[in-house]
Amino acid sequence: MATRNRDVTKRVHFFERQFLRAQDFVDEQDYHLDRRHRHNRALHGAGIVEGLIVDRKAGSQEEVTVLTGWAIDPEGREIVLTGGHDLTVSEDVTIHISYPDPEPLADESTDPGVTGFTRVHERAALTQVATGTTPPAGTLPLAVVTVDPDGNVDTIDNDVRQVLGSAAPDSGGSTIPPGGVDADMLSTGAVTPRAIADDAVTAAAIVDDAVTLAKLGPDVVAGAGVPIGNDAVAIRHLKTSLVLDTAVIVPPAPEKAAVSIETLSGPAFYLISVSPVAASSPKVARAPSAADRITWKQVMEFSPEAPQLFNHLLELETGGPEMEVQVVVHRLW
Repeated sequence: MATRNRDVTKRVHFFERQFLRAQDFVDEQDYHLDRRHRHNRALHGAGIVEGLIVDRKAGSQEEVTVLTGWAIDPEGREIVLTGGHDLTVSEDVTIHISYPDPEPLADESTDPGVTGFTRVHERAALTQVATGTTPPAGTLPLAVVTVDPDGNVDTIDNDVRQVLGSAAPDSGGSTIPPGGVDADMLSTGAVTPRAIADDAVTAAAIVDDAVTLAKLGPDVVAGAGVPIGNDAVAIRHLKTSLVLDTAVIVPPAPEKAAVSIETLSGPAFYLISVSPVAASSPKVARAPSAADRITWKQVMEFSPEAPQLFNHLLELETGGPEMEVQVVVHRLW
């Protein structure tokens, strides 16, 4: 007979023409079960993952139904309940769920001359624990059920359960319990560069109404203990893409120079820098002077070749004599 959990530091190694016995398959299962249970214990803890809501059974005053769902027990084992389960309640109790221990065997072999079962049935165990009584070790509370003087189900409280995750679907628990976020979690230094790196903030985190006025109030965001002030955020901190870097001759007023930036399928935000070219430029006869002025504006127009696209342009004018300028444009992401 195969032995369970002999040495989970050894992983089965397969090779050609190897003769495999039942013990080899048991060792293979035990290794992966051990690693998965360790993961569950360390990274998730014990509690309800999904479902397992306790509700009144339709058409009955003395029964409740535990709906389908699953949980993780203190040892990291998954507890799965499928199809729901009905319980008759005759006194005030707390309904607990647990992993079956010992594990029941099922599906006896029908092969001739062979004795044994072909499956382990990981069937969830439901227990009613009378109010004031210590529950068995390893169980998880689902709900407190009270009965009235006539023996009928009176109230069902699903809030006694420990819910895993920030928002377990249909768990009956709170997404973030009161007091779950404290001042230390929001103090200076609590937010690290890793937490606000590229792609660390997802679209789901900034959906409509996710950012409120309260979160943007005075002194809410601070750096080094003081609110973020002028010049605290520089261009180098922004995610941009260089789309244009070219010299442009701007004709004398009232004429204008038009520079094509790029063609996109919608609006865009740009950082635009326009500066005079040095006096050594061979393209303009005169050198720039302190009295020179240059103005520009961004223009967006429909593309005649493709109406679904937009041409982004830059119009420049001097208001005076001809000038040569260097135009640098970055698109903000």
